[in-house]
Amino acid sequence: MEITFKEVSYTYYPNTPYEKKALHNVSFHIPSGAFVVIVGATGSGKSTLLQHMNGLLQPSSGKVSIGDYQLPITSKKVSLKELRKRVGIAFQFPEHQLFDETVREDILFGPKNFGIPEKDMEHRLQEVIHLVGLDEELIERSPFELSGGQMRKVAIAGVLASKPDVLVLDEPTAGLDPISRVEMMELFSSLHRLENITTILVTHHMEDALKYADYMIVLSNGRIHSKGKPVDIFNNQDALKEVQLLLPESIDMFHKLNQTFDLNLSYRGQSPFDLAKEIISSLGEDSS
Repeated sequence: MEITFKEVSYTYYPNTPYEKKALHNVSFHIPSGAFVVIVGATGSGKSTLLQHMNGLLQPSSGKVSIGDYQLPITSKKVSLKELRKRVGIAFQFPEHQLFDETVREDILFGPKNFGIPEKDMEHRLQEVIHLVGLDEELIERSPFELSGGQMRKVAIAGVLASKPDVLVLDEPTAGLDPISRVEMMELFSSLHRLENITTILVTHHMEDALKYADYMIVLSNGRIHSKGKPVDIFNNQDALKEVQLLLPESIDMFHKLNQTFDLNLSYRGQSPFDLAKEIISSLGEDSS
């Protein structure tokens, strides 16, 4: 499911003393099936942007198209139920979205609300708990009896149970330990590949942007600062400094090696193994 923003602006509390313009003429296109990472400093407009993707917010001006759906400007009221069925969104700390008595009821709340036939419910439940790696023994327990990591998996399973065409993730690994964070990111990457879901990820982890994204959007003060392939964006160090973003550790180390040993290597998305071979080869040539 493709997504297009065309000159989109959004203003909170218009015509009041608290008026604040959060997005300024934002334009971009995301092809169906892409994995896109959105980055930017705190207050850059990332969450505001994401909330337009399933109609939680509607543009003050401009056009937002999600597949065949076009969001109206804020003065119009239309039913967005079908859109929200097809665009699943998980906010930061998605376990805070849990509310039902059992894991089963929480996961199936979305499908029931969207009118999925009862006969399909059990299949949906089994499918998503296996996708996220939840033990079947947990489905009749209260979600609030589970560990933090298990609760997050329940929340993600609830988003996936409606079989969205677009998965929107706002800092989904926030607060997780390093191992759990890697496991969660590998889960999203696997879902993206297996289900061909258009995936939109907001993250502060630049390594994740480099590893998983096909395309990257950098926001600054509600405007698009830059967009393109992660390799191209991360190779422009000066532009990243302008928006207070750090390089991924792997690329930062690469540049430091260039400076320290006066090398002239370029980062093109090589694997760590291939990078090591190039560095060793260059150091060997210099020593000779």
